[in-house]
Amino acid sequence: EHYGIKSFVYRRRRPFHPQRLFGLLDAKKGIQGSLRSKGFCWIASRHSVSIEWNMAGKICNLESSGLWYAEDSEWKEDFADEPEILKKISADFQDPWGDRRVELVVIGVDMDKKAIAKELDACLLNDEEMKAGPEAWRNYVDPFPAFDGDEEEEDE
Repeated sequence: EHYGIKSFVYRRRRPFHPQRLFGLLDAKKGIQGSLRSKGFCWIASRHSVSIEWNMAGKICNLESSGLWYAEDSEWKEDFADEPEILKKISADFQDPWGDRRVELVVIGVDMDKKAIAKELDACLLNDEEMKAGPEAWRNYVDPFPAFDGDEEEEDE
């Protein structure tokens, strides 16, 4: 907490709605009180792909960080010789979505954590949208450009 700089981790187990998230990021105002945020997120219309999040001020860069482990039926075999990594990855799994989640470290000065969480929460799918499931989510209008790795999802 040097110079009044603080951080917190925003974690959620539901995806962002692509249009609502785009609206927040496209507003060019950034996340109020945040200087920087970094992590990964789950966007409903790109259900299979983990999205890396890198935001500094008002500029946010999103890109594919590959498939979620839940999408890779061979991930346990890939780490069979590395039990510590296997244990760490397994700890991130929760039913019914596996390791899919939003996890962002938000850094700022005089941040209102509750207000920031509320702003991000407003971009998440609501209960009714969650019930619709991934097949319906694929049909959501997604204003984000294609990311490298999106073709991996299409091959599924």
